[in-house]
Amino acid sequence: MVRLCFWSNGRPHAVSRQTLRRLLGKGAEPLRSGQSYNDDDSLPKVSPLWSGDWKTLIQMRTFKSFFMLTLFSVLVGCGAEVELGGTTAVTGTVNHNGQPVEGATVTFSPAGEGRAASGITDANGRFTLTTLASNDGAMPGTYHVGISKTEVQGAMTAEESEAYLKQHNQPPPRPVSKEMLPAKYKNPMQSGLTATVNESGENDFTFDLAG
Repeated sequence: MVRLCFWSNGRPHAVSRQTLRRLLGKGAEPLRSGQSYNDDDSLPKVSPLWSGDWKTLIQMRTFKSFFMLTLFSVLVGCGAEVELGGTTAVTGTVNHNGQPVEGATVTFSPAGEGRAASGITDANGRFTLTTLASNDGAMPGTYHVGISKTEVQGAMTAEESEAYLKQHNQPPPRPVSKEMLPAKYKNPMQSGLTATVNESGENDFTFDLAG
C-alpha cells in the first residue's frame, strides 16, 4: 500500500483522492480529506491546510516492490553471476598435428534445442566449457564442435607507428588477422567434430586436428 502526504512549513497535509490517483495511478489508498499521519505512521491526526513551498514524502509499503528491488540489486547491481541449472562439467584437450594448441576457442553448438557453450585452451591445450557462469559446463546432449585460433600479425604500438610514419612518410600497413588452424574446423556445422555430453560420468574430450 502506498500513502502520500504533502508537507509545508513543517506540517503535513493529505492530498485529495483525485490528485493522489493522478500522481500514483490505481492501487493507491488516499487519506481522507484533512487527514495525515504522524511520524510512526500509526494513529491519524487532523492538520489544517497550509500554503507555501511543497515537497512530497512517499512511504512505500509494498512488499513485492521491496522484494523485487532487493533481488535486482543482488543479481544486477552487485554483479552476481546468473547460474543455469542442469549443466555438467565438460573439459577437453585440443591438439594440432600432435601438439597442444594454446589460445584456441572451442565452441559446442547444440545439435537440437539447447544452449551453446565455449572455452579457451591453455598452454597445455586444455579447456573447460562455460555456458553462463564461469566454468559451469554444458547441458547434456549432442553437440557440433568448432575450434579456431586467430592471431593478429603486423600490429604496432603507438611509438612504433610514429617511428614508421617518420621513416616512410606514410602510415604503417594495417594489421592482418591470420587463422592458425585449418579453416574447416572453425564452423561447428562443417568441422566434422561432435561430442555427446552425459548427465553423469566424466565428460572429457580430445580433439586431434590435422592439416
